[in-house]
Order: sequence, then structure tokens, then C-alpha cells
Amino acid sequence: MTDIVICYTGKSCVTGKALFEKLKMDARFRKVRKVLKNKRIRSTDVFLRWGNASSDNPEGCIEINNVDAIINASSKKRMIRLLNDAEGVTVPPFFFTRNVESIPDEEYNDFIAQYQDEEGNFFVRDNEGKVRYDNDFGFLDSYVMKPIDKVREYRVHVFDGEVIAIYEKIPNEGESGLVRKDINCKFSRCNPSNTRCNDGAQQMCIDAVNALGLTFGGVDIIRKRKVKGEEFEFFVTEVNSSPALNTNTIQTYVDRVVRFINKIRGVTDDSEHTESNDIESGGDT
Repeated sequence: MTDIVICYTGKSCVTGKALFEKLKMDARFRKVRKVLKNKRIRSTDVFLRWGNASSDNPEGCIEINNVDAIINASSKKRMIRLLNDAEGVTVPPFFFTRNVESIPDEEYNDFIAQYQDEEGNFFVRDNEGKVRYDNDFGFLDSYVMKPIDKVREYRVHVFDGEVIAIYEKIPNEGESGLVRKDINCKFSRCNPSNTRCNDGAQQMCIDAVNALGLTFGGVDIIRKRKVKGEEFEFFVTEVNSSPALNTNTIQTYVDRVVRFINKIRGVTDDSEHTESNDIESGGDT
């Protein structure tokens, strides 16, 4: 039997609490506790960080998403830099707003034009991690990203080097779909073996999670509108360390936590729950 502590904060409390409750109902765990802030845990077998929680874990336990990885994912500026530097991962063209000061005045307009769409806008992520579609940015913004003419967008769940679930983000009727979140989209479950988010895109998602050092993560990946005679292009836009979970994926995560623990311990255990193949909704945090 296994003791586990799940650590989460206010920003990830909805899914963190849901996962905590699911873990408590699973007979494969002897004791399940939660840490909301920096409360110290003297001992546990497993310490799982959900979202941007960076509390210390006891020595000698199994860590699922270590502190360094959480910091990499929580700092959106660090995240996009690491993804951009990672082999096998492609991100849309972007620039850090602080670097604009070094652009000569006579080159500024041409530089900015590289990142604008036909409307003269771009995506701007501010220092709080929020994204907006805008034609201007300021010193309180982190980076500017070029809009990709996307036809499809997916949330790909990766756990320990494997894709465990894929959802396509479909804009609600009347929505532009430029920034696709749970408030303006529905999420349709895809079969990983038969989806337009192909094997190459799925491997890119795995590489993106690995680039941040995460055990698991939800990867937002988009597919560019295909140009005749060219290959499909995919771009990773974000990796979330506390992806929203629906009925299906929350059980999948619990099973994968157990599988990961057993892998570290060198134990073979096939007692996983049977997953449903129904299409359900699942959003972002």
C-alpha cells in the first residue's frame, strides 16, 4: 500500500481537489493527503505536484513533477524559451518584449511586421500568463507570438513519455476561436491511433513535456492550414502542469500515477481501471 501527498495551489485548486478526491477513493492508496501551501510533510511514499505548487517534499520519496520542472512550466517566459530550444519541438515565431528596446528605430516597423497577422495583430502573453489578441504590447507583457493560420487545435495529455489522451478544441458557435479556452470551446475526445493530430505531432508533445522536465503535462498544439504541396505543420503553444480533467481523464491520471510508482519500484501491476471511450468535454485551467 502507498501513501501519497498531492500538492496544489489556488490557481490549480479545481482540478487539484478533484484529483485528490479521486485518489482518496482508490483502494491502491493507504493514505492520501493534500498540501495547499508550504506546509511541510515529514514523510510520504509519493509527492505529486499539481500546477505551480512548489512545496518541499520529504527526502527519499517518489516525486511526480519535481520543483525545477514546475518552475519551468509556471514561468511562461522560461517555458517558451525551453520549448524553443528543445530538439523536436516547434513553436510559433515569438519575441520577448524586453528585447524590443535594442531594435533600431529605422528597423522597428519591419521587425514588428514579421509577427503580425493580416489584421495587424498578434498574441500577447502578459506577466500573469494571460493571453490576448492585440495590436499593441507594453512593459507589463512577457512576450509576443505570431498568430498561426490554424485549422485545428488540440490538448494532448502526456504522462511519463506516453500520450494518454487527446482532445480537440472546437470553438463554440459564434466564437472566432482565436484563443481557445473552456469558456468559448467544447472539447471532443480523439482516438490517439486515428486522429489528425498525427504520430509526429504526438511525439512533439512528448518532447515538449520532456523539455520542461515534467513527468506529465497537458500540451496545447495547433495544426497550420495546409499549403498545397507542403507537409502538415504543427506548433506547440503551451504546456500546462495542471490540465483540466474530465471523468475519463481523471481516472486515467490516477491509473498512470499507480503505474509510474510501480515502474520506479520495479513492480508489475496490471490492476488498472477500464477506461470509457465516450467523447466527453475537458477544458483548460
